[in-house]
Amino acid sequence: MSIIGAERTNVWNIEGERLYPYLTRSYNLGYLKDKEINDLISLLSKYKSLGYLTGKSLEKQKEALSEKSGRELLVALYEATAGKPFPDIVMDEYKSIPSEEAQSLYLTICMFHRIGAYTRAGNISRLHNINFSYFKEKLFKPLESVVYHHRNYVINDYVFTTRHQHIAELVFEQALVDQEARYQKYIKVISKLDVDYDSDRQVLLHLLTQRN
Repeated sequence: MSIIGAERTNVWNIEGERLYPYLTRSYNLGYLKDKEINDLISLLSKYKSLGYLTGKSLEKQKEALSEKSGRELLVALYEATAGKPFPDIVMDEYKSIPSEEAQSLYLTICMFHRIGAYTRAGNISRLHNINFSYFKEKLFKPLESVVYHHRNYVINDYVFTTRHQHIAELVFEQALVDQEARYQKYIKVISKLDVDYDSDRQVLLHLLTQRN
């Protein structure tokens, strides 16, 4: 018997480990080419499986399944066939992160990126008491393809962002609905900022003028 399955990269990194003894072959599903997107839309339309993409223009449908959407193909396909709006898909992805520590770190990065700022490794160290080595060892797998990082040589530090600023906004707004919890998050972040960095100063100015 052969079983074919699919899962988000970050979830597979953690939950998939117990299946490794039974795994014969695995593939990383990349983004589709233009012709493949057109063929997929044609098939989804033929079998009335466009879901949330029903009624949207062809260009919007193609964009939702392309690299421009800023999300994994599996997520885009799930949105198309499950009939869920994108905010629900984003929140489902947040809740599916298989580690509370990684989930909390992701929310912090979302809080920064929603206003267009990156999160420095220094911010993460102060807010979560972890260094970059710990991130690579313990948190990279549950956040792979959800959080991106690179070394910023101007400030000589690693910086982190989500896949897209809009995704960061959706996660933040839905994960911190309670005003008191949001207020406490603001206070904690503000207390750990270093305004000698432009990105931290940008975050501080934004948070001080926030009404909610």
